[in-house]
Amino acid sequence: MTRRIVPSRTKTAEWKAPRALAVTVAAVTLLLTGCSGSGGATSADSQAALRSINDRDPTTLMDCGDLRLPITQFPKNFNPLWAGTPSDFANLMRAASYPRAFSIQADGSLALDTDYFTSVQETAADPQVITYTINPQAQWSDGTPITWEDIRAQAHALSGTDPRYQPISTAGYDRILSVERGANDRQAIVTYRAPFAEWRAMLSGYNVLLPQSITAQPDTFISATSSTSGPSAGPFLIANADPKDQQIRLLRNPKWWGRKPRLASVTLVTVDPHGTSAALHDNKIDALDLSTAMQVAAAERIPGMAIRRSSAMAVWGVFYSASKDSVLSDAALRRAITRGIDRKTIVDVTQRGLTDNPTPSNNHLFANGQTGYRDNSAPYDYDSDQANRDLDALGWKRGDDGWRYKDGQRLRLLDYYIDSPADDLLAQLLQNSLDAIGVDLEINDVAARDAQTYRPAFDLIQDVRYTGPFPLSIMASTLRSGAMWNLIGADNPALDDKIAKTLDEPGEGASAVADSVDKQLWLDGYSVPLVRLPGITAVRGDLANYGAFGQSDIDFTAVGYIPGTTSC
Repeated sequence: MTRRIVPSRTKTAEWKAPRALAVTVAAVTLLLTGCSGSGGATSADSQAALRSINDRDPTTLMDCGDLRLPITQFPKNFNPLWAGTPSDFANLMRAASYPRAFSIQADGSLALDTDYFTSVQETAADPQVITYTINPQAQWSDGTPITWEDIRAQAHALSGTDPRYQPISTAGYDRILSVERGANDRQAIVTYRAPFAEWRAMLSGYNVLLPQSITAQPDTFISATSSTSGPSAGPFLIANADPKDQQIRLLRNPKWWGRKPRLASVTLVTVDPHGTSAALHDNKIDALDLSTAMQVAAAERIPGMAIRRSSAMAVWGVFYSASKDSVLSDAALRRAITRGIDRKTIVDVTQRGLTDNPTPSNNHLFANGQTGYRDNSAPYDYDSDQANRDLDALGWKRGDDGWRYKDGQRLRLLDYYIDSPADDLLAQLLQNSLDAIGVDLEINDVAARDAQTYRPAFDLIQDVRYTGPFPLSIMASTLRSGAMWNLIGADNPALDDKIAKTLDEPGEGASAVADSVDKQLWLDGYSVPLVRLPGITAVRGDLANYGAFGQSDIDFTAVGYIPGTTSC
């Protein structure tokens, strides 16, 4: 096939669009550049594991060792809640260094994180009030106590009222009326102006707590270097960040009050996505999320390497630009393009050798197999004949060269993605599908190292949508008209109303309303979900409590090396 690559249309000093989308639809736990996760000969389908991490009692592990993990970009901003911070780095820092109210378990349930909070409860319903009681031992790494004022400052920073902050999400925070002091400085009373069904998301998943020294002012929030990122409050803290060797070293936090971590250090190593398998083979990193069958095969050949498989709560897909300056601002055209994408073939090819039975995931909010999932895609299934008829009816006629034209303009779409082996393959498969219906798809792949300073014009992008325990909150930040990170230009009052209802409605009622949102999204044609990622990780075999986490959080105090090995 011909791989048509075009230079960028727009570059600016400040990058926002693609990574902001990556953070908000998939941000939270699983997202690496492009597509992360997938397995090998024994698949996630056959194992059906919630997670696979070589569970061991942490007290039986060695009290030493360094864990080297890859990141795709050395961050310019070390703030894990800023939208432009590389998501793989931010995910690891959130787990290792910052407070949270709830930890996500292997089955997707939430458990109070008592290292940071002794109680978090809904104490009133109308108006809705959540009371946070902070662990009296909890302190920032500079010795400052964690107090209600940290929660108040963060609520303002993430509320969306001051666009200078550019947070990864405002969902939930934009509904807060007030944050007040409770019985003492260790208690925060959060009152909502409108009900928020997913209130537990406020300090869970990607919504960790930052110190008020960072959140009080936009300037510090958006320019947090390794030396100015303020104190943290986890079992590990940044000891050194060297842009020359592109590594970040985390050491044990001497003021940590919780369970002593088994590892002595964690090192984040910047690795180009195309060089990750080589880095694993050359013993430069100790673990790697795998996204292609070739990567799995290469990892399986490394002596002492274990392949751990889980079921990730993340869906790989395509997002259209509906902005007024994009040819895809026409919803009918987006639906026609969707009917021209051979989703089943794309899933079969990209997941070949990774799962026993590759199946498209046909819901915009939930992954197949997840509670709440329903397949509403039937009216938009692959049908190239119907896609051709739709395009003809819209005035896009084939020219002598096979491409479609309207008013002298070729139907040319620019596909943007951050370069990775899996996304390279997806781009070429999309190009094949659209070639068949006369749509010219031009590929613009950008190196991961450039993604923080690159702002593209795009008609569609390839990325991952997170579907963990809080899918509704993520959706609200990316699809409501005028939302800070509605970067695709979604603008439909009917959709806005349905999104608002999902956030108002708790429990089973929310699932019913969410189903109506999914049907509306298929009609509006803002994106095309493709496949749920199986979630496969290659890990040194002597490493315990680390691997394919599924949707659960990483507990860095539990990770360590098995006695009798040579890793310490």
